[in-house]
Amino acid sequence: STSRMIFTDNMIRIDDGNDFSGYVLYNSKTKLISSVSHDDSTVFEVKRPTKAVPEYKENAFTANKKEDTKAPKIAGKTIWETHFKHGVKTCGTVNTVKGLYTKELAILQDYYKTMQLDASANVTKTPNEFQSGCYLNNFIYHLEDYYQHGFPIAMSREDGYIRLLKGIEEKATVNHNLFTIPAKYKHYSVSIN
Repeated sequence: STSRMIFTDNMIRIDDGNDFSGYVLYNSKTKLISSVSHDDSTVFEVKRPTKAVPEYKENAFTANKKEDTKAPKIAGKTIWETHFKHGVKTCGTVNTVKGLYTKELAILQDYYKTMQLDASANVTKTPNEFQSGCYLNNFIYHLEDYYQHGFPIAMSREDGYIRLLKGIEEKATVNHNLFTIPAKYKHYSVSIN
C-alpha cells in the first residue's frame, strides 16, 4: 500500500494519501504520536517514555554501510546502502542519501526514536514468539538506526516489508488542517512510565 508523509517545521503526518482517512501525527516538540481513527472517532496517543531502555542482553546487531556505486546520484549526492544483521542473518537493508532533506529527516528520526522507546519500555510484554533477534533489533532496540545514515529512499526487512520513495513534492505552504485532531474524538493511551 502507498503511504504519504507530510512535514512541517516540527510535525509529520503519515497517511494513505487521502486527506479524509485515518492518519498518524507526530509532534517533535511534545514528543507525542497521535493515531487518529475516523472509523470509531478515537485518537490513540503515545507519549515518549521517560523510563530508561532496558539492556538487550544479546547484542549481536551490526550495521555495514557501503557506497552504492551502481546507483545514480540524487541531487548530486551519493546513495549509501546499509545492511543490518543479527549475527549472520540479514534483518534489513536501507538505502539512504546523506545531506538530503535534513530537517525532515530529523523529525523522522525523532518519531522513530519515540516508537523505539515505547516498544522497548514494553518489551517484557512482547510475546516470546515475536522475540527473535531481528524482531528485537528492528523494532525494539535499533529501530532508529535505519534513519541514522541519511534520508531513506528504499528499505526492506527480513519479514517481507518493503518501502520505496516514489516521489517528493515540495510546497511553500501546507494545509495546516491536516495537522489537527477533531475536537470531539475520544483520546486514550497506555501509561508505561
